[in-house]
Amino acid sequence: MTKNNARLILLISCFCLLNLFFYTLAGAETDEPLEPNSPPAWENVLTISSDSGARLPSVAAAPNSKEVIVAYISQRSALKENTDPYYHDSSNNGATFTGSPAPINTNASTEAIDVAVTFDNSSVAHALWIEATNSDNRELRYAKESSWPTSSSLRASVTNPGVIFTPRIVASGSNTLDIVWAQSSSGIITDIYHARSTNGGSSWSISKVILDTADLSQSPDLAVASSIIHVVWSEGLINAKINYVQSTNGGSSWSAPIQISNRSSATNALEPSIIAIGSVVQVAYTNRVSADNQAVHYLRCNGNCTNINNWISSNNPVSGIKVGANVGDPFDVASTIAQVGSCTHLYFHGVQTGANEQVIGLDSCGRWSFSARDVVTSSSIRALNPDLATQNNWWVYLVYEDKTNAQIKFLRNLPAIYLPLIRK
Repeated sequence: MTKNNARLILLISCFCLLNLFFYTLAGAETDEPLEPNSPPAWENVLTISSDSGARLPSVAAAPNSKEVIVAYISQRSALKENTDPYYHDSSNNGATFTGSPAPINTNASTEAIDVAVTFDNSSVAHALWIEATNSDNRELRYAKESSWPTSSSLRASVTNPGVIFTPRIVASGSNTLDIVWAQSSSGIITDIYHARSTNGGSSWSISKVILDTADLSQSPDLAVASSIIHVVWSEGLINAKINYVQSTNGGSSWSAPIQISNRSSATNALEPSIIAIGSVVQVAYTNRVSADNQAVHYLRCNGNCTNINNWISSNNPVSGIKVGANVGDPFDVASTIAQVGSCTHLYFHGVQTGANEQVIGLDSCGRWSFSARDVVTSSSIRALNPDLATQNNWWVYLVYEDKTNAQIKFLRNLPAIYLPLIRK
């Protein structure tokens, strides 16, 4: 065979293969992968805030659209108390955040302390935050996206020396909202409160304490799945435990609290984070032995979670080696948890070496502490308060506070790429 004939045959073969490829592609339906890479392959980091005094980010993703929102506390002037809740949103799954951040609410006479956001099934955002007045009275405020930034409704208030902190909000369906927070009228002993709205935030009910104790109740978090409200919080000042309760009637009554952190032998359990998908509930929390001896624990319950024996502890502490946190701020190592496909992702801030906290991640698909750590930030900056959100079983979003530069940073994953699926 001559060289010219060989080249001709090769060209014809390539042409046939290309035709076959495009024919197959035209008749194929492409499916999204069941889950992203594990750990996520992050795209370039984006700066969300436009000021130089941003902190405490909260991220949420709409379940039925491409909308993503990041809320945070924004310093509006050199006066420390002049802060407002701000947000920046994306309409293309976090690829870009166009325009400038905007206020959720503005009030020059109050100090915004903490903010949380969520999306309902109609892709409407809802925000919950805390404001402190000049006399150090505190208020818990709520606003629907259509009311930003001009109006908000008061959910709870206390006078000096009372406290309100750690607001959390979750939407389930198009009209149901649940919120939890910690509150005290004396400023010493706090309890966890819950309220629910069944009309998209227009009115609220059942605003009462979940459990009245003589101990310090703090750092509540909640999740709603299959019409069950799941709530966790840290109970106690020294040798604290993580309490879990659930309500099957919208918060009218609650199950007896159980101390789930005993399952992982944690001695001082703080900063819980919870997610619920169907009947499966997952909780992460910090076991703080000392400032430089902290580790993240993880528990899973596959159903009937009011029974302490159904909470499973494995590979704890899942964070592996111990980390630390600055004693003045943030004091505790804090974590955030989310699930995509069969993989549960957990990210936390902590000091590995030196003096700066870094954002670090692990996942269940890598068998937690046995997996390679996903070190998201360098040790040249202090990175705090990570928060995770997922979207459509495909996207993973991570926000954190760049404490060194007082900015809010955003990351999204580069999902795994699958070849087209051919359906006959």
